[in-house]
Amino acid sequence: MHLDWISTYRVPDVAAAAIWDTLQSLVRRDGDNADMNHSTVTLTYGRIMAFVKRHHLDVVQVINMCPCGECIYHDFQDPDLRILFRYSGSGRQECAHCGETRYVPGTTTARKVLYYISPEIWMRDLYQRRDIAAALYNDRDPSTTPVGSIHRSQGYYDKVTNNPDMNCDSRHAAVIGMADGAPFFKDRNAGSGWFFMLRHTGLPAALQLDPTLAHMTIFISNYHLEEEEGVTKRMKR
Repeated sequence: MHLDWISTYRVPDVAAAAIWDTLQSLVRRDGDNADMNHSTVTLTYGRIMAFVKRHHLDVVQVINMCPCGECIYHDFQDPDLRILFRYSGSGRQECAHCGETRYVPGTTTARKVLYYISPEIWMRDLYQRRDIAAALYNDRDPSTTPVGSIHRSQGYYDKVTNNPDMNCDSRHAAVIGMADGAPFFKDRNAGSGWFFMLRHTGLPAALQLDPTLAHMTIFISNYHLEEEEGVTKRMKR
């Protein structure tokens, strides 16, 4: 909850650490060690940030890409993606489409990156939620869903209900992809980026648009790096 509060209100680290110390003092029980550094029940703010960093390294993949968007320095396994991004490959050092170098000259700093967060943990967590797991199966009778439900659509019928690759197991998950550009905050001078989100079609209608049950699987910032007269600059688009 504390981390959610930090991210929601963009709280500075100093203030967040002070509030955490306050919370620790409020939950302290009689008999706990008075020394904050040695108490068995105390979790310091520094340890929390270390956990967040380790979690980030475990689940977030940073992939180099070209500012033109045609070349991603990654080896795609899916044949359709290999056709769509035909200039891509992890071993390339420059874009085969526009000729731009992968890194800022003389450095190992990529001109542009995208962040990929695997949906595996998100999907696993959904199916471990006892209150919604039973609703996630793909064999639901469309007539039991509200009028206008995605389960009544022709697209869902073609891709899920009447698709042998999906209907052979009711646990196969159908997801919806959504992408859009948006600013980080309401400040017009704040940075922005492109977000690619996933949501599970099996969720009840009332929860379909609940952001806490969605997953951001790709994020791309709106800026890239260029070198002008020996100086590296951030360029927005």
